[in-house]
Amino acid sequence: MSDGFVYIAEHGRGISLTELKSSLGTIGLQLANPANGVIATINEEGNQCEVSEATLAEILKTAPLTNFQFWFSDSSDLFLTIRQIPRGITSLSFWVSASYGPEYQLACQWAAHRFCELAKLDSAALFVIDRFGMTADFDWDGFPGNPGPLPKMPPEVLGFDQRIIHISTADLIGLETRSVNNCLLSYDPAFGIAWEEEGGGWLRYP
Repeated sequence: MSDGFVYIAEHGRGISLTELKSSLGTIGLQLANPANGVIATINEEGNQCEVSEATLAEILKTAPLTNFQFWFSDSSDLFLTIRQIPRGITSLSFWVSASYGPEYQLACQWAAHRFCELAKLDSAALFVIDRFGMTADFDWDGFPGNPGPLPKMPPEVLGFDQRIIHISTADLIGLETRSVNNCLLSYDPAFGIAWEEEGGGWLRYP
């Protein structure tokens, strides 16, 4: 079984580092390593490449793929990958474990809230939470541009913009569904996931 992951795709090219830093800061994440103050991207060999915050902000606007970290503490990080994908969409993903701890639980809840807020702004394209990695080999980056059959075992959370992705409700049997503006959000209540109506509606992730 692969590692689990969280995936959010939104309409538009690039992601604002200022906005991302502020948003992730609400769950205690910081951009610089608290042990040494270093901000770094991660290259294909897995090595850290120190950059300034301003440089990283520019990279996130234009680079086809960027790996970098946010930090809960000097020993606990969130490894993020941001990609520019077809149809003018930008994806953000990070890895989690099926036996994830409270910090990654916060990150999953952050992602669920972010997707709902993007959906209300007509900016959300695709959202996946799959802590068990059952769909890790599926081409989620290619899905918005060429939506075809879903994996046989759908992820525990799947949200998508119904204007560009058309999925039959027959493929979502056993899942709860909610409409959020132009998006449909499906989730498996067996995992303790629930919908909250407060504040215009959002997904509560356990």
